[in-house]
This record gives sequence, structure tokens and C-alpha cells, in this order.
Amino acid sequence: MNGVFGSAHTPHHADWAYRYTGTKPLSLTDLKAEYKVRERDTRTGSYTIIFGNDHKYHGKGSIERMFTSAILKMTFSQTTVKSFDWTPAVSNREAFKEEYRRMQTDKVLPNYPQIYEPNKL
Repeated sequence: MNGVFGSAHTPHHADWAYRYTGTKPLSLTDLKAEYKVRERDTRTGSYTIIFGNDHKYHGKGSIERMFTSAILKMTFSQTTVKSFDWTPAVSNREAFKEEYRRMQTDKVLPNYPQIYEPNKL
């Protein structure tokens, strides 16, 4: 599927990425300290945040926006952050596509037990 939605005129733009998958979850204090270091990076990209309660959040934007989203969700849910994964994109359009791809990896297909299945008779 990634080949279908990939752009024909731009290469896969991942010259560098920001990832954190430490052994210890980040607390709100740790996250704010890291945010201060990264806040001036305004390049667009897509990101995934995995929280301490195993909830995932996908988004599009700069590293600053990723940290802002994490702080808001952490405060609301009273949880920690297990990992970050941010990759840059060439344009906003490419960032939206990458965000869509990330969401599709977490898609859970519904289970409809009332559907007729001929092999189950």
C-alpha cells in the first residue's frame, strides 16, 4: 500500500528522525525538559506517541507540535510517555499521507459474528 500512495516526484525523505524508546517512561517533568531542547525545530513531519497506558496518538506537524500534543494528552490522562517516533516530510501533503499510513497500521477490523459463513456449518 505504501507504494500506491507514495509520491512519484519526491524521494522517501528521511534524512533523520527523532525517536525515543527508552527503558523508563518519560514523566511530565522529563518531557518538558526535552521539549525545551527541541522546540525550535519547525520542519513538518508525522509522528506517533505511545503512552504509558498503551494508547497511541498519531499526528502531523513539527517536533514542537508532537511535544505539545504529548503534554496535553499526558496532563488529561495522567499517564507517562513510553515512546516517540517522528519522521520529517517534504511537504504538508506528504506528512498527511504518512500520518494516514501510521493510522492504518493500528486499524482493527470489526468482528461481525452474525455474518453468514458457509464453511462454519
